[in-house]
Amino acid sequence: MNQLQISKERWLYERLKKENPSANPQFSFDATCNWLRAIALLCEINSFEKIQLSEFYKSVQRRTVNRTADTLVFEQAFMSFHNLAGLEAIKINQDYHCNLIQSAIINWYYGIYFAASAMITAGDGSYPQDHASTANAWTQHFVITKKIVYPFNLYLPTLVEKEYKVEVEKLRQGNASSVHESPIDEGSAHSVCISFLKGSADWYREKKQTEILKCTEFQNKGFTNFRKLEARKIRDYRLQKKKVSFLHQAFRFRGKANYRDAIYLSYGEKREQEITNLIEDLYFTLHCFLSMASHYCSKRVERQTWLQFSQDIEKNKLVSTSTILFQV
Repeated sequence: MNQLQISKERWLYERLKKENPSANPQFSFDATCNWLRAIALLCEINSFEKIQLSEFYKSVQRRTVNRTADTLVFEQAFMSFHNLAGLEAIKINQDYHCNLIQSAIINWYYGIYFAASAMITAGDGSYPQDHASTANAWTQHFVITKKIVYPFNLYLPTLVEKEYKVEVEKLRQGNASSVHESPIDEGSAHSVCISFLKGSADWYREKKQTEILKCTEFQNKGFTNFRKLEARKIRDYRLQKKKVSFLHQAFRFRGKANYRDAIYLSYGEKREQEITNLIEDLYFTLHCFLSMASHYCSKRVERQTWLQFSQDIEKNKLVSTSTILFQV
C-alpha cells in the first residue's frame, strides 16, 4: 500500500504525524494498555482483600479528632467512589467501550486522585489544592513512609538522571520487560511497571529541565544549556529532591491517554478486545486503590464515623455500585 493510499485511509493520523514526526500510535497504545495490565496483574497476585489490607494497616493509630478534616475525608472518598461507579457503568456496556474509553480514563484518574486526597487529609488534616501538590504530599507522607501496598508503592527518589537510572536497575531485579510487551506473570508485570516508572521520570526530568533553563538564576549566569559544570550543578540541585511515584504516573497517564494519545484508542485499527481489557483493568485497579485508601482512612478518622459513613452511603447512594469496599 503506497503513502497516498495510507493518507486517504488515515487522513487525521497523517496530519498529526506531519506535525509531530515522533508520534507512534502502536507504541502509545501498547504503553497505555500494558502499564494498566501490569498493575492489575500485580494487584491480583498481591491481594487487596479485607483481611490483607486490615493486616497491612493494623499499626495505624487514630489521630486527634478533627471533624472538619474528617468531613473532607468522607467527601473525597465518596467522590472517588462516584468515579468508580462511572467506570463500572462503562465496563458493563461492552458495545460502547471504544466510545467511552476516554471517559473511562478520566474516571480512573479522578478516582485515584480523590482517594489519595482522602488519605492525605486523614493523615494530617491537610488538603492540597492541586494535582502536583497532592502527588507530592501523597508520596512524602505515604510512599516514603511505607504506608502504601505494592505495586502502588513503587517510586524513584530523585530526578537526577544518573541516580535514578541506578535505582531503576535495582528495581528491575534482572527482568528487562518493557512497556512494549504485554506482561504475562509477576516478574514481567513488575518490570513493565518499572519501565513505565522510568519513562515517567524521563518525562518529568525533561519538563523540569525546560523550566530550569528559563529560571532567573540560570539566565543571569548566561547559561543556555547544561554543558558547563556549574549549570549541571544548578540543574542537579533542583532535580535532587524531586520524586516520581504512582500518583505522578497517574497524572502523566491521564495527560497521555486523555489528550492526543486518546485518538489511538478510538481511531485506526480495530482493537475492541484490547480496549475492553483496558477498561476492566482501569476498573479493577481503581477498586483496589480505593479499598486500600478506605482501610487507611477508617483507622484515622473519629471512632465509629467510618461505619456511619459507609452505612449512610449504602442507604442513600443513587449509583448501583456496591459499597463493600467501604465496609472495612
